[in-house]
Amino acid sequence: MAIVISLLAFLLVLISSIWVYADAKKKIINVKGEGPLGWVFACFSSWLIFFPYYLLRRGNAVTDAWWTSGLIPAHKGKRFASDIVDLVLIPIILGILIGLVLLAAPEMVRSVVLVLVNVIWLVFRDWIFSPGRAMVKIKLVSLTGEKVNLAQAIIRNLGLIVPFILVVGYYLENGMVLAKGRRLLDHWAKTQVVEA
Repeated sequence: MAIVISLLAFLLVLISSIWVYADAKKKIINVKGEGPLGWVFACFSSWLIFFPYYLLRRGNAVTDAWWTSGLIPAHKGKRFASDIVDLVLIPIILGILIGLVLLAAPEMVRSVVLVLVNVIWLVFRDWIFSPGRAMVKIKLVSLTGEKVNLAQAIIRNLGLIVPFILVVGYYLENGMVLAKGRRLLDHWAKTQVVEA
């Protein structure tokens, strides 16, 4: 099992480093005067530090035309408050309840079920209903202002679904909300959080 996780982690680092090279070359984003090869070296050698840093720098290269639908972007404080409810409180409550229900089950079964419940919750909150967003009166929509579809909900949560980047994903996504007012994967999913 450890070999599989190590191989998946290596593939994640390799594929994301190749993507960084292509993206940095296309967007002409340099790191300390170095071109795309500098980014690849940095990401490949210290992925946990430089890949999120690249994504932040890349976000700065995106123009303010990001909000294309004319809707009012949600306030950062509201985004953060909704994330506390949706990404911290509800997963903790779900984890405790599922853990109690499966107390007699083997640990492996409990772990797999807890991960699946978390993934289902993340997609449900973006695709169907988010209590945190409803409480602070904001909503998730596509860039055109339409309801988010299932594929967008999944893409938007990739950083939180993949188990070995899960912890970093939560910090990174909430940090981006506070710094930029949007999550990293909003760009890929073509979604935005706006005032309701």
